[in-house]
Amino acid sequence: MAEPVSITYKSPHPVAKQSGAKGEGVLTASATACYTAPMPAVMRSYRLRAYPNGAQVRMLNQWFGAARWLWNYSLASRTKAYQRRKESLTSIDISRRLTKLKTLPKYAWLSAPPATCLTQTLRDQDATFRHFFRRVKAGENPAGYPRFRPRHEHTTSLRFQGVSLPKWVKGTVSLHKLGAVKLAEPLPNVQRPDTVTLKRESDGRYYITFSAKVEVALLPVTNRVIGVDLGLTHLATLSDGTKIENPRHYRARLRYLRQQQRCLSRRQKGSKRRERQRLKVARIHAKIRARRQYTAHQFTTRLVRNFDVIAVEDLAVKNMIRHPRLARSIADAGWGEITRQLEYKCAWYGRTLVKVDRWFPSSKTCSACGHKLERLALSVRGWTCPDCGAIHDRDINAGQNILLAGMSQIGGREDRDLRREGGALAGDGETAPDELRTGQIASELFSNGFNQINL
Repeated sequence: MAEPVSITYKSPHPVAKQSGAKGEGVLTASATACYTAPMPAVMRSYRLRAYPNGAQVRMLNQWFGAARWLWNYSLASRTKAYQRRKESLTSIDISRRLTKLKTLPKYAWLSAPPATCLTQTLRDQDATFRHFFRRVKAGENPAGYPRFRPRHEHTTSLRFQGVSLPKWVKGTVSLHKLGAVKLAEPLPNVQRPDTVTLKRESDGRYYITFSAKVEVALLPVTNRVIGVDLGLTHLATLSDGTKIENPRHYRARLRYLRQQQRCLSRRQKGSKRRERQRLKVARIHAKIRARRQYTAHQFTTRLVRNFDVIAVEDLAVKNMIRHPRLARSIADAGWGEITRQLEYKCAWYGRTLVKVDRWFPSSKTCSACGHKLERLALSVRGWTCPDCGAIHDRDINAGQNILLAGMSQIGGREDRDLRREGGALAGDGETAPDELRTGQIASELFSNGFNQINL
C-alpha cells in the first residue's frame, strides 16, 4: 500500500465577518482545511486483444465445444431432476458425475480441456440459477430460465485458473494446457489475478479479460458542480449551456449495414461464403460498439475531471427503450452506459454523483421562478415562462433544474420548492401558497404513452 497522499482543500465558502452597516456581511477571510486521504484500492477490469496461433485455435474450438456440452448436460440434468423428483442439483453434484464420465471411453474427450475450465462452467450455471430465482422472487415476468447453448454459438468463453506467475511477471500470459498467448499490448503492472477469461467474440476475435485490485489517485478539488440532461437531439446538455453532439454511430452505418445483412441472407446456410459474410457483419457491429464506448468514456472522463458534483436523471432506460419509434435512437445514444461509467468513475476518483428522481419535471419547470407548465410537448425545444417571462432552451433549462434538485439532495433540504409566485410567508397573517414538490411526482398519468417523457 502506497503512502497516504496529503491534499489541501480550500473551502469555496469563505468565513464572513460582520462589518460596516448593520445587516451587511463583508467577506474578509477564507478558511483552509487540510486533510490526509489514502489512495483508494478499487477492482479494475482489463480487456486485451489476444492472438492465439493455429494450434491454439484448434484446441480452443474443442474446449469451447466441451464446455458447451457440459453446460447443456448440467442444465438438462437439473431440469429433469426437479420435474421428476423435485430435487435441486448443484454444481457439486454435476461435478461428481463429470469425474465418473471422464473414466468412460465414450467421454474421454472431456479430459482434454483443463478441469478448472469445466468447473468454472458449472459455477457460472449456479450463478445463472441464482439470478433466475432472484427474478422469480421479485415477481419479474419473464423470469428468464437458463437456456441451452446452441452448437454453433459465435460468442463463448473459458475461465482459467492457475496462471503461471513467473511468466506473468515477465509480461506474458501462459494458460494451463494452452501455453503462452500473444497479446496486442503489454500487460498492465498489476498482481496476477486468480482467474483469467479467454473470450471469443462473434466477429472471430479473441480477448483476454481479468480483474485486479489497483490503487487510484484522487483527483484535485475543482469547486465546480454540473447538471447533465441526457437527450437525443444532443447526447447531453450541461447546466452551463454546453451541448454535446450526438454522434449517432449506428445510424451513420445503418445503410451499409443493411446492404451487408441482405448479402448475408442470400448466402447458403452452412457454406464458407456465408461464414465470411457473417464475420463481416459482426465486425461492423463491433466497430459501432467500440465507437459508442469511446464516446461514452471520453464524455464521462471529461465530466469527472472537471467537476466535483455531477447531477443526472435516474432514467428507466429499460422501459424507455420499448418506445415504438425512439427505441433505436435511445439504444444508440447509450444513456445506461454513460450513467454506469459515471457511477464507478466518481467512486474511483472521489467525486459525487447525484441521481435525481426520474419523475422530476426538469424540462417543464422554470429554473428562474419554479413555475411548472401543465404540458410541454417533446417537439417544443424552447418556451417562455408565463410567470417571470424568462426565455428557456428546453435542454439547458432541464440541466439547470437537475443541478438544483441534485444540490438540494446533497444539502439535506426539505423536498420542497419555495419559489412559487412570491407569496406571503406564514406568520404575516396570511396563509403561505401551495409549494411545488420537487421530489417524486407520480400523479401525472401519461395518457399518450412516451410522447410526454422529457428526453
